[in-house]
Amino acid sequence: MFKCGRKMLISGKDRILVLDAFASHLERTIAENVSRYVFVHAGAVASKNRMILIPGPSGSGKSSLVRALVEAGGVYYSDEYAVLDHDGSVHPFPRALSLRRPDGQKRKVPMDDSRNYPPLPVGLVIVSRYQAGSQWDPEPLSPGQAVLALLANTVRARLDPERTIGTLRAAVGNCRAFETVRPEAEAVADELLLLMTRVVGERTEEA
Repeated sequence: MFKCGRKMLISGKDRILVLDAFASHLERTIAENVSRYVFVHAGAVASKNRMILIPGPSGSGKSSLVRALVEAGGVYYSDEYAVLDHDGSVHPFPRALSLRRPDGQKRKVPMDDSRNYPPLPVGLVIVSRYQAGSQWDPEPLSPGQAVLALLANTVRARLDPERTIGTLRAAVGNCRAFETVRPEAEAVADELLLLMTRVVGERTEEA
């Protein structure tokens, strides 16, 4: 129960909902007002010293895929915002993982504190959404298509379009991007990490 004087303002589950809403509003405010970085709605998981970015709005299943990737050996950076600097490297955005329950409510899953993790370049962009019974069949995207996919999920895109697009171009300049529907996250996590391994190997050979 939360009280102000003699009046009860919030109690029980309502208090949790209000605090969650406040936290989301605060994060959105930061994303909209920090001009030094570009905030993209995306899950971010590190593997092979590169970042896997999973852009998408709330409800697209990115949080469940992030959790599956971490359980399969990836390193958690964020499930809400990929924070990109002007070079296109991704910084951690430490927060509890937010997973949706069958009743539609969200539950918070504590994750390892990533605030001291180094910024890493993007190695892989996966544009996906969950579809029951679907097959994992990623189709390649061009760098331009990858930029558009990230731009569609970027918070400050309209406020500073030139700088935003420059940052996104830098981010995808040395990565691979794919689009696909996907089945359950646990069924594709290992495949996705294997894809990252192949991408890093290709880039090493090219260098």
